Amino acid sequence: MINWLSKNISILGAGGSGISAAKLASYAGANVLLSDTKSNIHNIDINNVSVEWGEHSNKILESDFIIKSPGIPNNIDIIKKAKTKNIKIISEIEFAGSFTRLPIIAITGSNGKTTTVELLNNIFKNAGYNSILGGNVGTPFSENVLCEISKKYKDGVHLLELSSFQLEQTENLSLEIGCILNISEDHLDRYENYEEYINTKLKITKLINNNGFIVYNNNDETLRKKISGTKNSVSFSYTDLFNSYINNVNIHVMW
Repeated sequence: MINWLSKNISILGAGGSGISAAKLASYAGANVLLSDTKSNIHNIDINNVSVEWGEHSNKILESDFIIKSPGIPNNIDIIKKAKTKNIKIISEIEFAGSFTRLPIIAITGSNGKTTTVELLNNIFKNAGYNSILGGNVGTPFSENVLCEISKKYKDGVHLLELSSFQLEQTENLSLEIGCILNISEDHLDRYENYEEYINTKLKITKLINNNGFIVYNNNDETLRKKISGTKNSVSFSYTDLFNSYINNVNIHVMW
């Protein structure tokens, strides 16, 4: 775990995830600059957090770390300058993940992410687990982790919906289970080509811890080719489930 005490952190984007990251960074004792290109739209008063509106200034280049909100493109000037200075750029997801003590299950895919994580959340809650839903849906991960810390949760699970944008600067998140539901052409205005988008989604496979599993849709040809046979991979198939259901129905009818 990184010791964030007195680190200089710049957060690009003062939306929900940016403000939540600023609160978590403040709690950790970091010196925070929250920067947004919009004019002043919030009255933000957080300890150890200064705010700049209307630009991403060169003050950001004095940072030890930059936390970039997912909606901000990777090719803006301040990001290019930060890369030339070798300033580490991370996602809000990776930042929050450095604090949690709870297991994480993350879901990505081009379609069906929200439905799947909400279904899983209900399943866990009905089974008596302390399930904490966030990420690309609902509550920012940083806010959920700060709640975990302040309430001293010792059990439970984080359920994360992850977009490709959130995966771009996420390298060291430790997942118990990662799942890719499907991949189809999407966000091609953000990526150079479809292959780059696919590779960004597949970054989730590199976040699985040593005891974890990557779950993928075997009916998706791209996923089958890219993941099948890799270590700790588990496939699911809606055609297998359908055939199993039909066979069970036929057995009951014959009986």
